This record gives sequence, structure tokens and C-alpha cells, in this order.
Amino acid sequence: MDRLVYKKWILLILLILFLSPTNSFSLSKITGKVIDKSDGSPLVGASIRLEGTGLGTFANKEGDFLLKGIKKAKYTLMVTMVGYESKHLPVQVLDNDSVYLLIELKSKPLSTGEVVVSANKRIQAVQDVPISISVVSNNDLLTKSSTRFEEALRYVPGIIMNKDNVNLRGSSGFAFGLGSRVALLVDGFPLLAGDQGDMKFDAIPIFNIEQIEIVKGAGSALYGTGALGGVINIITKEPEESFKVKGRLHSGFYTLPRFKQWRYREDVPLKSGFDVSISSKFNSLGYILSGGLENDESYRKYDKSLQYNLFTKLNNSFSDFTKASLLFNFSSDKRDDWVYWNSLDSATIPPTNANTNARILSTKLALAGDLKHIFNSKNFLTFKTGLYRTYVENNLDVNDPEYRQSDAISFNTDAQMNSSLADRTLLTYGLVATFNRVTSKLYGKVNQDIYAGYIQGELAQIKDLIITIGVRTDYEKTDNSDYQLEFSPKLGINYSSSFGPKFRLSVGRGFRAPTVAERFASLKFSGFTVAPNPLLKSEISWSAEIGSNYDFEIFGTPFQYDLAIYHSEFDNLIEPTFDNSQQGAVIKFLNITRARITGIEFTLKSLLFGFIGFQTSISAMKPLDITLNQTLKYRSTFFCYNSLIIPLGNIEFYTDYRFINRMETVDELLKLQVKDYDARVPMHILDFRLKLKLKEMLNIPIGLTFNLKNALDYYYTEVVGNLGPTRFIGLQIESEF
Repeated sequence: MDRLVYKKWILLILLILFLSPTNSFSLSKITGKVIDKSDGSPLVGASIRLEGTGLGTFANKEGDFLLKGIKKAKYTLMVTMVGYESKHLPVQVLDNDSVYLLIELKSKPLSTGEVVVSANKRIQAVQDVPISISVVSNNDLLTKSSTRFEEALRYVPGIIMNKDNVNLRGSSGFAFGLGSRVALLVDGFPLLAGDQGDMKFDAIPIFNIEQIEIVKGAGSALYGTGALGGVINIITKEPEESFKVKGRLHSGFYTLPRFKQWRYREDVPLKSGFDVSISSKFNSLGYILSGGLENDESYRKYDKSLQYNLFTKLNNSFSDFTKASLLFNFSSDKRDDWVYWNSLDSATIPPTNANTNARILSTKLALAGDLKHIFNSKNFLTFKTGLYRTYVENNLDVNDPEYRQSDAISFNTDAQMNSSLADRTLLTYGLVATFNRVTSKLYGKVNQDIYAGYIQGELAQIKDLIITIGVRTDYEKTDNSDYQLEFSPKLGINYSSSFGPKFRLSVGRGFRAPTVAERFASLKFSGFTVAPNPLLKSEISWSAEIGSNYDFEIFGTPFQYDLAIYHSEFDNLIEPTFDNSQQGAVIKFLNITRARITGIEFTLKSLLFGFIGFQTSISAMKPLDITLNQTLKYRSTFFCYNSLIIPLGNIEFYTDYRFINRMETVDELLKLQVKDYDARVPMHILDFRLKLKLKEMLNIPIGLTFNLKNALDYYYTEVVGNLGPTRFIGLQIESEF
């Protein structure tokens, strides 16, 4: 029955969208060349997009580009390139016309030049987005030697990692890995588990990431449930034009703790792994095939893990106007299973009563298809559908009280139309269906269905002003729970002032439907009992932000700043709470009546002395539980990230420093089960990296990176009763053929 409903829903979406008006294509085209303004050299890989259409391309190795099938009209051509000023050029196209453009871009070292798709579900320059957005590029991942997805987020302004929870602007504290308040997508396809609604970091194909886009603030007007605090969209790489093989080896060790009572072994624990990828194109078909493995002996006893992943991406261009892609990702994680330390005196050792024979195995499989079809130069369709399956099970007997198992499949379909109603007047609208099917020892057999429709308009008729107005309606129904209807509007304004700075303003509503796990969890683990609460209501938020960014110079030194002030109101916020009415450590997920978070973010970038890259980011916020009149649990109120890059010819030196102040409030009832639960301190994490470019030095296609993470061997906890990673010394080898 479920499959029949799903098929009917897909057919309905396709029928509605394919009945959209289509017009025959004219023979008009735009050709041109993109060059560096200073020396006339071609800018390979420059992005050329016709705003409000699905038409776009990249400059080839000669800097040339071609856009075909363009209807008679006025357009705006957006040209971007990392390290150069972006350009918006007005273009008039006539019937059977051929327009040639020579485009000169001025070098601008601090300019990111990125185009993003996550803020408004369409391609646009990052500076035109009316809400705060951070971009982690592929180059950032390489320079930080990130081998895990969570490592890539630790230096994003506004984000604190609380173990498995992404805490974006205080929206999430620590919820035992359940119910992410930040939506996670890969190429626009949702990747939150159907049972727990959480992020599975090992399911992310990090070796094939082109960039990560982090949208801050309520994103439910376009992305629905889970986007209460923001959106993280991972854009994967495109297949290479010619055959290419890439590989990476990394290995290292955790140094032994300074305290003898923490040393559970005499030799140093190792962590190592590898990634390999091949990519090419055959005519119109492109492919990426890759795989990786990582073995981590851990800095803690009985905390080993073995992870591997497989990733495939296929692209095919059926014509200049119809393209499709298929994404497949599989990952497996086998690890030891415990949560809290024995005590502060034995912080690297599990509790005395922990079952050290227990292991947990989890697998994740994502299969997603993406079809893009341009009806004409004013209307184009994006259709995404697929499934995401997560399976978890420990090796205990099924009759053991701590046996855990859950099998969840999330089916997702999103059919979206983009229409250009007039010059720089754009409409984005679509229908969405999500079906979560859970069969679990922990949660029972549960179905959750979500149907939604959204529409958003962008008006840029007034010079230097972009106005965005949108709304989304979601219907959510879970077995044994009442249905919920959510209405999520948004407003965004982006203004480029005549005196330099750009300003943005956004207001939006967000919501998150309770997950299957939060409603129906019934389990015992590490001395805790989790009880079900099927009466949970959706979390609701209203978020507002005003921000500004500007590029300027002081005595010839370039600077770039970004400033944001934000305010969020939360109702029915779901938090894990100890139930005082029952004996023992019984946890229920309950709706906290109301909470408020007000904060400020400031980021400054510079190129000191013309070659030293510098960046600092400062975030401060006041997360208030209005019901209890105290700071929200598991939130820090001040954090600061700093990075320094010193290029010395073929050697590059990097240093990063991260400070996060001490969490003010945690759940005091944790003391019933966790010894020294209040042992928490501010974080001072200092990392160093040294990169050698052997290709330039010795004509060998290899890059070497020496890593020293947590160089001070500083001891801290990200969440209660969990010692953070200690000092790690490692070597990474990269090669590309």
C-alpha cells in the first residue's frame, strides 16, 4: 500500500509540472571569453550563469564558454571566479541572435567568488543571499586535512560541535544524537535518518565534496522539518573531463596522556585510513567511483571504530536541456559501545559495569536521482527522488534489556519549478513528499508521512535591492499521534549600498516535527531508561537577522568583514529531561514551553603583507530558557575561531586556534549516573599543519601534510562525561594522476 501511495504521489507531481507551459527554443546563443583583467590570461573554470534560468556553464582551458537555446529577452549574466570580483552583466538577446562577450574579471584576493544553491534553492552569487551563509570549499577541506565531516564544521562561524550534534547558533544542545535541528542534504537530497532524525557523519562522502554550504537561521520555508536552526547542503564534485585518479593516505597516533591513571595501554593508539577515487567521461556520460576506510584505535579504552564507505556518481546529458544524475553512497561503521566515562580520575575508561563485549554495527545506504529539464529559457524543472536507509544493531542477545536494533527507510521526492516572470523577477515553487518507515526493537513499527508545498518569489527590479518572499505548508502525520499542519513564511532583503557595504535582513519561521525516536523510544542503556512520549508537538521558531559585509583596504592591506546580529524565539522546544515522577534515571523527551536566543557574529579576513592569510571569527550569544529563567542547557555563550596561513614558496604553514567558553548549565540529574558530571572547562584547541608541495619542488605528483592536532594536549569535554580528543600527530599523503 505504501509503495502504491508513493507512486501515485510521484505521478501527480510529474503531471502538474510537465503540464507547465513550454515554448520552442530560439536559435540564439551567447558565447564569450573570460580573462584576467591585469594580464589577459584565460580564467579556467569561471562560472557563467544566466540568472533566472537553468542555463549555465564553465569556462574551458582557453577561457571560452557557450550558452545555447536562449529565448528573446533581457537577461543578467552572472560571472564568478574564486579570487576575483563577481560581475552581473545585462544582456539583450534577439531572435536567432548570437551575442559575443569578452569578460574581464579583476583580481580580488579575499573574494570567495562562490555561487551557492542552498539559500533559495537556485544558483546565485553568495553576496546576493539575504541570510547569513558560510561556505567551506574543497580547498578548505584540503588545507585542514579533514578526513571526517565533523572536522570540517569545527571552524565554521556560529557552529559548535557537541559530539554528534551540530549546534548552529545555539539551536541544538545535546540530545543523545536524536532530532537534529539542522537539516542535512547532499546535492539537495535530505540525509537525516528516518527514525532518529539525526546526522550520520560517516555517511558523508567527504573525499568527493566540492563545497559545503551552511545556511544560518530558520530554513523551513524551503526545506521543511529539521531546518529549525539552519541547513547544511553538501555539494559533491562533478566528474572530470578526462580520466583522473586521486588518492589519499593518512596515518598517525594519539600521544599518551600526561596523567598515568589515564594510560590504559603502554603503546600509542593509532588512527589511519585511505581514500581513492577515479573519474572520467565517455561522451555525455560522466562517472565518479570512490571508496575509503578508516581504522581508529582511539585515545580511550574500548572505543575502537572501523569505518568504510563507497560512493558513486553518474551524470548524463541527454541534450543541452535535459540532464540527469544518479548518486549512490554506502557506509559501514563498527565500533565499541559506551557513552560516559568511569570518572574524571579514569576519564579514558568506560564505567565499571559497562559490557566490554558489546559492539554496535550501523550501515547507511543512500540512492538518489536528479533530473533537470529546461522547458525554455524562462522555465526549468528540477526533480529529485530517492531513499536513505539506516540500520543499527548491537551484538547482544535479543532478550538482553540493552539490545538495540532499528531499521529505517526514508523516501524523499521533491519536484521544483523555477520560472522567470520578467527580468530579475524569479519564482521558485514545488511539491515535496517524505515517507519514513521504521521497524525497530526500540521504537516499534512506525510510519511517518510528510506532504508539503512551497513557493518563493525574488524581485530585483529596483537597482541594488533584492526582495525575497516565500512560504511553505507542511502536513505531518505519525502513527498514534495527531496530524500537524505547519505554515512557514519568510522574508529576505539584500541591499548593496552606494557607499560600499552590503546589508541583509531576514525573518522566517521554522519548525521540526518530533522524530519517531523521540516519540516512541523505549530502551535501557548505560544505566539510563528512556520512556516514550507520543504526545510530543512540533518545535517552532521565529528567527530574525540583520547583517552586513564589506571589502575595504587600510594602507594597501585588503580586509573583508561580515557582521550579523540575530534573534530567535522558540516554542515547544524538545529536550531530553529526567522524569522526577519515576524512580531511577528515567528520561523523556518533553516540550519546553519557550526559549530565546540572541547573538552576534563577526568575521574578519585579511591578507597581511600581501601573502599571509588571516581570519578571525567571534560569536557571542545569550541562550535563555524562559520557562526556567536560566541559560539553556548544553550551550556555550562565547566562542572564537582563528586561522593563519603562511605560504613559504613550496611550503605552507597553517595554524588554527579554537576557544569555546564553559557550558553554564547541564542537567543536574546526570549526577545520578555520571560521576564528575560537572567536570567541564573552557576549550583551548590549537592545531598546526605543514604542507609540502612536492610536485613543484621535485616534479613528483604528491603532496605531504604534517598534522599536529590539539598541540597543547589540552583536556576538555564537548559533552558531559566524555573526554575530547587528545593530542594527535599524523601524516597525510595526497596524489593525483
